Amino acid sequence: MNTKLKFKLLLTLTVLIMTASGTLMAQSNPNPTARVGIKGGLNVSNLYINDVNDNNARFGFNGGLYGQILSSEVFAIQPELLYSTKGSQADYGGIINSTVRFNLNYLDLPVLAVFKL
Repeated sequence: MNTKLKFKLLLTLTVLIMTASGTLMAQSNPNPTARVGIKGGLNVSNLYINDVNDNNARFGFNGGLYGQILSSEVFAIQPELLYSTKGSQADYGGIINSTVRFNLNYLDLPVLAVFKL
Protein backbone atom coordinates (compact mmCIF):
# COMPACT_ATOMS: atom_id res chain seq x y z
CA MET A 1 0.00 0.00 0.00
CA ASN A 2 1.56 3.31 -1.00
CA THR A 3 2.01 6.29 1.31
CA LYS A 4 -0.68 8.50 -0.24
CA LEU A 5 -3.29 5.76 -0.01
CA LYS A 6 -2.39 5.09 3.64
CA PHE A 7 -2.67 8.79 4.43
CA LYS A 8 -6.10 9.09 2.78
CA LEU A 9 -7.35 5.96 4.53
CA LEU A 10 -6.18 7.11 7.96
CA LEU A 11 -7.57 10.60 7.42
CA THR A 12 -10.97 9.16 6.46
CA LEU A 13 -10.92 6.86 9.49
CA THR A 14 -10.04 9.80 11.75
CA VAL A 15 -12.95 11.89 10.48
CA LEU A 16 -15.36 8.98 10.96
CA ILE A 17 -14.18 8.37 14.54
CA MET A 18 -14.45 12.05 15.42
CA THR A 19 -17.97 12.22 13.97
CA ALA A 20 -19.05 9.11 15.88
CA SER A 21 -17.52 10.49 19.08
CA GLY A 22 -19.50 13.73 18.78
CA THR A 23 -22.71 11.82 18.15
CA LEU A 24 -22.13 9.55 21.16
CA MET A 25 -21.38 12.53 23.39
CA ALA A 26 -24.60 14.29 22.37
CA GLN A 27 -26.72 11.21 23.03
CA SER A 28 -25.15 9.80 26.20
CA ASN A 29 -24.31 12.83 28.33
CA PRO A 30 -27.19 14.06 30.49
CA ASN A 31 -24.84 16.10 32.74
CA PRO A 32 -22.93 18.69 30.68
CA THR A 33 -20.28 19.23 33.35
CA ALA A 34 -18.91 15.65 33.33
CA ARG A 35 -17.79 14.12 30.05
CA VAL A 36 -16.54 10.78 28.79
CA GLY A 37 -15.79 9.83 25.22
CA ILE A 38 -13.54 8.36 22.62
CA LYS A 39 -10.92 10.13 20.58
CA GLY A 40 -8.71 9.26 17.67
CA GLY A 41 -6.34 10.75 15.20
CA LEU A 42 -3.50 10.40 12.75
CA ASN A 43 0.21 10.10 13.60
CA VAL A 44 3.04 10.91 11.25
CA SER A 45 6.30 10.09 13.02
CA ASN A 46 9.95 9.81 12.14
CA LEU A 47 13.10 8.77 13.98
CA TYR A 48 16.18 10.69 12.88
CA ILE A 49 19.30 8.52 13.04
CA ASN A 50 22.07 10.08 10.93
CA ASP A 51 20.37 12.38 8.46
CA VAL A 52 17.99 15.11 9.60
CA ASN A 53 16.55 15.31 6.07
CA ASP A 54 15.34 11.72 6.29
CA ASN A 55 11.95 11.24 4.58
CA ASN A 56 11.06 7.77 5.93
CA ALA A 57 8.04 8.74 8.01
CA ARG A 58 5.60 6.18 9.36
CA PHE A 59 1.88 6.85 9.14
CA GLY A 60 -0.06 5.48 12.07
CA PHE A 61 -3.04 6.17 14.27
CA ASN A 62 -3.91 6.95 17.84
CA GLY A 63 -7.12 6.29 19.68
CA GLY A 64 -8.48 5.87 23.14
CA LEU A 65 -10.79 7.01 25.88
CA TYR A 66 -10.98 10.22 27.87
CA GLY A 67 -12.97 11.57 30.77
CA GLN A 68 -13.33 14.99 32.36
CA ILE A 69 -13.46 15.05 36.14
CA LEU A 70 -13.64 17.97 38.56
CA SER A 71 -15.34 19.84 35.74
CA SER A 72 -16.81 23.32 36.06
CA GLU A 73 -17.79 26.09 33.64
CA VAL A 74 -14.16 27.16 33.10
CA PHE A 75 -11.87 24.29 34.22
CA ALA A 76 -11.63 20.50 34.14
CA ILE A 77 -9.10 17.72 34.72
CA GLN A 78 -9.02 15.32 31.76
CA PRO A 79 -7.26 11.94 32.12
CA GLU A 80 -6.88 9.92 28.91
CA LEU A 81 -5.82 6.40 27.97
CA LEU A 82 -4.46 6.36 24.41
CA TYR A 83 -2.96 3.70 22.13
CA SER A 84 -0.54 5.15 19.58
CA THR A 85 1.60 3.74 16.74
CA LYS A 86 4.86 5.44 15.78
CA GLY A 87 8.13 4.53 14.13
CA SER A 88 10.42 4.95 11.16
CA GLN A 89 12.60 3.16 8.64
CA ALA A 90 16.39 3.34 8.36
CA ASP A 91 18.54 2.28 5.42
CA TYR A 92 22.12 1.23 6.12
CA GLY A 93 24.81 0.85 3.47
CA GLY A 94 28.26 -0.61 3.61
CA ILE A 95 29.40 -4.19 3.26
CA ILE A 96 25.84 -5.40 3.71
CA ASN A 97 22.97 -3.14 2.66
CA SER A 98 20.00 -3.43 4.99
CA THR A 99 16.75 -1.76 5.90
CA VAL A 100 15.58 -1.63 9.50
CA ARG A 101 12.00 -0.72 10.42
CA PHE A 102 11.06 0.59 13.82
CA ASN A 103 7.38 -0.16 14.49
CA LEU A 104 6.68 1.22 17.95
CA ASN A 105 3.40 0.93 19.86
CA TYR A 106 2.71 3.10 22.89
CA LEU A 107 0.10 3.16 25.62
CA ASP A 108 -0.07 6.76 26.89
CA LEU A 109 -1.76 7.99 30.06
CA PRO A 110 -1.75 11.82 29.94
CA VAL A 111 -3.57 13.96 32.50
CA LEU A 112 -4.56 17.33 31.06
CA ALA A 113 -5.66 20.58 32.68
CA VAL A 114 -8.48 21.96 30.49
CA PHE A 115 -9.33 25.67 30.53
CA LYS A 116 -12.66 26.35 28.81
CA LEU A 117 -13.02 29.68 27.05
